[in-house]
Amino acid sequence: MNQFILINASNLHAGGAVQVATSIVDELSQSGLASNIYLALSSVVLESCLKIGADLTVFRHVEIVDIRGFEPLNLKLDNLIKEADIVFTVFGPLYSVRKARKSIVGFAQPWIIYPKNEAYFKLPFGQRTKLRVKYFVQWLAFVRNSNLLLVEADHVRERLKVLAPEKHVLVVPNALNAVFREAIEKSPYTVPRIAQLNPRVSKTERIKLGYVGRAYSHKNIEILPKVRAALREKYGLIVEIEVTLDDNEWAAQTEDFRREIRNVGSMSLRELVDFYGSLDGVLFPSLLECFSATPLEAMAMGLPLFASNRDFVRDFCEDYPFYFDPLDPESIADAVASSLDLPYDVLQARLEASRAHVLSLPTATDRAKRLMELLRSL
Repeated sequence: MNQFILINASNLHAGGAVQVATSIVDELSQSGLASNIYLALSSVVLESCLKIGADLTVFRHVEIVDIRGFEPLNLKLDNLIKEADIVFTVFGPLYSVRKARKSIVGFAQPWIIYPKNEAYFKLPFGQRTKLRVKYFVQWLAFVRNSNLLLVEADHVRERLKVLAPEKHVLVVPNALNAVFREAIEKSPYTVPRIAQLNPRVSKTERIKLGYVGRAYSHKNIEILPKVRAALREKYGLIVEIEVTLDDNEWAAQTEDFRREIRNVGSMSLRELVDFYGSLDGVLFPSLLECFSATPLEAMAMGLPLFASNRDFVRDFCEDYPFYFDPLDPESIADAVASSLDLPYDVLQARLEASRAHVLSLPTATDRAKRLMELLRSL
C-alpha cells in the first residue's frame, strides 16, 4: 500500500466519537500498515490515545488539528487533504472547501435520518428551527464531501438510502473497545450485588445505578430524578444514580437534578472500567441513536442493562437488557424492580449470556482490518 492515507479525527472533542477514534487509531498502530498513514487528531483524541498507551510513533505523521463546528478552511487540514490520496473522516461532516481525491466519511447523525423524533418534539419551537438549519447544512456537507458514507448499523444505511439513493453507503459495525476486553480477561467474572437483592428486604438495601454518556437533549437524562423518585415511592428502593457529565453539562442541569443525582465527572476509558465495576446496573434512557457503545460496555462488564425499548438498542443487544418506555419514569422503575424479582441463578445466567453475546460480536481489531481492507481497495 503506497497510497497516502489521512485519518481525520480533528472534529471530535467529546462523547463516544472520541472513544471510537481512539480505538481505531490504537488498532491501526498495531496493524503493521501505519507507516503510510497520517493522523489529524483533535487535542482530546490525542490525549485519549496517549492515556491508553497507543503508539503514535509508528505513523508517518501526527498533526494536532482542532476543528470546532463549521470551519470550512483550516490551513493545517487543507494541506493534509491536498496531499492525501484517501481521506477517512472518522465521523463527519467534513467541512472543507477543498475536495479530497477520495473521501470516506463516517455517518452517525441520527437527527438527519430521523428529523422528527421524540427528542425533537420536546424542544422549544425556536430551537427546533435552529436544529433544522444546522442539520440541513451538515447534510449538504456529507453529500458534497464524501464518495462513501460509512455507518455502524443497518437501520442507518436503510434511512440514508432513502435520503440519497445515489450515495454509496457501507456498514462497518462498531465494536467493544479493547480496553474492556482486556479488563474482562484480567478479572474473574462476578455477579453484581443487584443479583443478591430480594424485594422483601429492599427497603433496607441501597443499590447504585449509573448513566454513562453526555447530556445531549436526545439522551433524555432529565428523566433520571423522576426514576429515582419512582423507585423510592413505588418500590421502597433507595437508589443512588451517578452520571458522567463534564463540568459544563453538570452546571447546566436543574437544581432538582443536581440534588437527586450524583456526578462523578467525565472519564477516560480505563476509568470507565473501574466505574462500571462500582455499579449494580446501568441506565440507558436515550430517545435517539445511530449507535451507542454504552449498552455493549455494560453487558460486557456483567451488569444488568436497563434500556430504552427502541430498535437502536435491540439491533445490537437483542433481548438481554431489561427494556422500558424511556418517556415513562414508572416504566423505568418497573424494569429495575423486575430484575430484583429474578432468582439469583436466573439473573446470573442472563448476565453471563448477555456478556457472551457481546464478546461474540466483531472486535475492534476486526473493525480495523475491515477499514484497512476498504481503504486499500479504493
